[in-house]
Amino acid sequence: KVRIVINHTRHYRKLRKLTQKDVAERIDVTPQRFANIETNKNITNIIRVMAIAKVLKVKVDDLYKQEFITKEEYNRLRVMDRDIELCKELEETHNKLDMLYEIEDKSDEVLKEIQQLNKIIRKKSIFRYGNVLEFEEWGKILNDKKHNLI
Repeated sequence: KVRIVINHTRHYRKLRKLTQKDVAERIDVTPQRFANIETNKNITNIIRVMAIAKVLKVKVDDLYKQEFITKEEYNRLRVMDRDIELCKELEETHNKLDMLYEIEDKSDEVLKEIQQLNKIIRKKSIFRYGNVLEFEEWGKILNDKKHNLI
């Protein structure tokens, strides 16, 4: 089992019909800083968490919940909850890679580009998730993400 902390800030902000900018102004941070707090890109101090809870009219315990899940579920959630920009970059890279794979007579330049795109995918995967996902898995994830974005 893996211990995770789930951030429910976005859920409660939307329930209160507040924008990220509204909350950011009330807790005296930039909208970008609050967006990073809300999406777990930045960790903030307990005083700011308490201010967010006050603005959203909830308890701190409601904003952050600790749960235990299996390692497989943890890895699946890490992948599915990645930021959309990375998803777009990986999707574009995979689309380009697919186009290059469809070329029948691949020149040396095409083969080098395929190799470079494979490296990009690996690096982004390691940087973001700490492991390398198989290309087939990325394809499944990207297809799932496309359906979720529609």
